[in-house]
Amino acid sequence: MPFEKGQSGNPLGRPPGASAADAASVLAAITAAVAAGELTPAEAGELFKLVEGYARMFEVATFSHSLARLKAEPDSKGAPNT
Repeated sequence: MPFEKGQSGNPLGRPPGASAADAASVLAAITAAVAAGELTPAEAGELFKLVEGYARMFEVATFSHSLARLKAEPDSKGAPNT
């Protein structure tokens, strides 16, 4: 059954990606939904934007976490990196 416009829920029947790497499989599922007539190309375009935004947000959060961890590690003299 096609996902109706304005309907709440998950049109792809799958949970949101757990990492930026999951974006590729989500985008493939969106493309398959267009091919099956379950989504229009315009709807898919909007979903692509959401996935891209999520992947960027995830990458920024991961980078920020890594940077904070590196700054917290002591340098060669035992002082925290600042």
